Amino acid sequence: MLVYGYLNLNLGDDLFFRTLAERYPSVDFYVFSGIDYSKVVRRPNFHTIHRNRINRIFASHLPYQFLFYGFDAIVHIGGSIFIERGESGTCTTLRNLNKLHRKFPKLPIHIIGSNYGPERTDAFRCEVERVFEFVESVTMRDSYSQGLFEGNPKVKCAADVVFGMDTSALPAPDRSGDVGVSVIDLSFRENLREHTEWYEAATASLIESSVQNGKSIKLFAFCRGEGDTTACERICARLKSDIASRVEVITYDGNIDNFLTSLRSVESLYAARFHATILGALFGIPTVPVIYSDKTQYILNDIGWKGATIDIRRADAQPQNPAPYTLDADTLQGLRLSAQKQFYSLDSTLQ
Repeated sequence: MLVYGYLNLNLGDDLFFRTLAERYPSVDFYVFSGIDYSKVVRRPNFHTIHRNRINRIFASHLPYQFLFYGFDAIVHIGGSIFIERGESGTCTTLRNLNKLHRKFPKLPIHIIGSNYGPERTDAFRCEVERVFEFVESVTMRDSYSQGLFEGNPKVKCAADVVFGMDTSALPAPDRSGDVGVSVIDLSFRENLREHTEWYEAATASLIESSVQNGKSIKLFAFCRGEGDTTACERICARLKSDIASRVEVITYDGNIDNFLTSLRSVESLYAARFHATILGALFGIPTVPVIYSDKTQYILNDIGWKGATIDIRRADAQPQNPAPYTLDADTLQGLRLSAQKQFYSLDSTLQ
């Protein structure tokens, strides 16, 4: 199978790829990437076709049938893949799906783990609806996104893929008493840039008060390529030296297990990254979601989140000293089971 996704050493997406490979150990999955993703996913059935200069030259001259010979299906797995960008309404996902369908009209295409939006125009949704007519299946990760396409029976909903990942190989958590903070670089996002100062100042203040209460801090950067590490450095630069000495910055570098082991060890978690919230819930870590996008709020609505949240976009209306919250065991088990449904349509293709 040919796999499309976000290949930029982003922890959430890399967990998608590993979960896919683990679910189907007898299926060979291939991605085109300049990064050797076989070393990231670390499963024998996940392979990289390297996007080096030679391959790009061949790709421009050889027929697509040669390049994709032997593939039985296409899997596009990812979260925020249907975003309308710019005034022209561009969307890389739509371009790729249209291109693949034109070249291989009989090859089934499965879309797994996505949400929809934000959109700018009605025309964009109409284009997405048109694409959803020719793909084999679409499984969204929140009911709001699915509801926008309720007339199409191919569009279904299940819990986020990461809720269903296998955690049995991870060492048992040794909760250290540290406070974990998942950091995001708002300056990387045009629609959120204006909130950067407030967010980073508020995060520095959280660190200071936690250290004063005897805690050490772990700042987690889920994606270096999107500026998370740079944002951590800016936040640390705000701190006095005695406070900064109690802060450790942990950047995801492609070693999934090491990063998850560090994350799992914290006593509480302030989660700006979407999948920091998911992982906090999955690992039973008391968590405060730090919302920067409606996609997080839609998921929290679906899972019945009763704890406090912080919304970066509404700096003037935030709770004072929000208490971290943990999902109950029954809710979490239901989410684990629901996440398996992300793959039910692909299961049918493989039967």
